Amino acid sequence: MSLSVNQDLVANPLTMGTPDAVLIELLATLPNGGICNAAGPFQANPISELNKLTSTCAFIQLNGSGFGICGPCH
Repeated sequence: MSLSVNQDLVANPLTMGTPDAVLIELLATLPNGGICNAAGPFQANPISELNKLTSTCAFIQLNGSGFGICGPCH
């Protein structure tokens, strides 16, 4: 998959403004029940980075009213 930072990743911000820089981190996990969802990946022994990413994604999905979720992730 090819994504554009401006058109895909930051086009629907959670808060106002456009970031000056973007950091993209990759964390490999197994899908939970065959469904790819950043708020609920399956990992036998969660690590702190995974916990931080999943809680942030879950918060945005529950409280962002559709904002903060990139276009291809809908």
